[in-house]
Amino acid sequence: MKKLIGLVVILAVLILGGYYGTGLITERTIKRDVNLINQSEGLYLHVLQYDRGWFTSTAKLSWRLHVPERLVKNQAGQTTTVPAQDYTLDMPLAIYHGPVIFADSSVKFGLGYAHSDLTIPPAYEAQFASLFTAESTKPELKLSILVNYLNQSSLRAELPAFTLIAKDGGQVQWLGMSQETSISSNLDRISGSFTIDGMIFIKDKVHATVGKITTEYDVHQTSDGLYLGDASFSFPSLVVTDNKEKIYELEKLELQTSSDIDSGLISSHFKASLEKMIANGKSYGPGLFKISLENLDAKVLANINEQATKMQQGSDKERQQALLMLLPEVPKLLSKGAKLEISELSFVMPEGELKGNLLVSLPKGEMGNPFELIQKIQGNGKLKIPAIVLKEIVRQSTKQRLRKDGLQQAMVQQMQNNAQAATTDASEPTQSEGSQVTAPDLDQQAAQLADKKVADMVQSGLLVKQGDDYVVEFNLAEGQLSVNGHPFHGGMLSF
Repeated sequence: MKKLIGLVVILAVLILGGYYGTGLITERTIKRDVNLINQSEGLYLHVLQYDRGWFTSTAKLSWRLHVPERLVKNQAGQTTTVPAQDYTLDMPLAIYHGPVIFADSSVKFGLGYAHSDLTIPPAYEAQFASLFTAESTKPELKLSILVNYLNQSSLRAELPAFTLIAKDGGQVQWLGMSQETSISSNLDRISGSFTIDGMIFIKDKVHATVGKITTEYDVHQTSDGLYLGDASFSFPSLVVTDNKEKIYELEKLELQTSSDIDSGLISSHFKASLEKMIANGKSYGPGLFKISLENLDAKVLANINEQATKMQQGSDKERQQALLMLLPEVPKLLSKGAKLEISELSFVMPEGELKGNLLVSLPKGEMGNPFELIQKIQGNGKLKIPAIVLKEIVRQSTKQRLRKDGLQQAMVQQMQNNAQAATTDASEPTQSEGSQVTAPDLDQQAAQLADKKVADMVQSGLLVKQGDDYVVEFNLAEGQLSVNGHPFHGGMLSF
């Protein structure tokens, strides 16, 4: 009987001690995650109070969002300065200790679990009531964190559906959001997902509907301090209608990025694709863009990254000196056969299809200076652009330059008029200079100049006309650049 009692006592001590120990570990983990959040710009989290108990603990956290000073334009086009603002929110936190956790009407296993439900703070209740009607639904944010037996944190945030009806007639329907993030014990791996179930915006006769948006990521830190991994973003649909007439539509926008290290060489890849876009009554798409940067020396890149981080902490003079010291590292970074490739560039437009590709590479071997590096670059590429699109791009650029030149000329004329008026005897009646110069038709003048510029590009050999498209091909080898099969010369840019 005594042995049984002793065994029960030992088990009780182990269990009670286990709960107290997991409470300690959970507290440290939560504070560690707080420090991780504070590394972001503009969002800060502070632990105001932490009361650790035996089986449960309570804490009070304070969030602070800093919005910097910014310039905004009103409907009249006038620019005003909005001063910097800080928004604060206190968050109570209920914490349950492991190893077996009874919380939220379920059983969980881990070192600890914490959750908090947030609503609009009392300080902002009056502001909310002044902006939205009583039929509006107040947003509620649900936050939780589970620390498993390996001291890894799983953070979850939910923003359930709500509706905001503005007193000026606008309406926002939020269909829900969920976010999950897993953080390793030593902060060297972060993975998770972010999902917005959709949104609906209504203002008068304008309706906008956003489909389900998803993001997934898995990032890890190497021993050299570089962050590598995969990430993806999916935006399936956006439709905007005015009086039931479709004025804008976007279908299936997807972004993907990945990076990894193989044999000490780092490579990064990026892909963007779009199924369809409708704007101003015109249909665009599909479109595809693929770019990769391969064979960079990982150790050199880590050193450059470390030095660049230190540069931000010094004075302007120190940053300039550090930048000069980093320049010799560039040839080392590219010495393992670096390669930049745009393997796919295509975008269908009503006027035709934009297509292109690019490959720029370096041979293996260290080069003494950047000038030697330039001599070793090899590359080739091709770009095909519809003639109508190219002329429109040149026309818009020319129009902006003409408008800028006209404004500068008007300012000079105004300054001359002011100087002349200042030298006129105030007792004598002033007389207007007479005629006022009428501004030329910018559209017509820009179109004429654009046609001439494009013709000059063709004449110089920079462009080649192929059917309804203009094409430019280049080849770079041993420091020599050729364009459309001819050696490049300065006259090609004389337009």
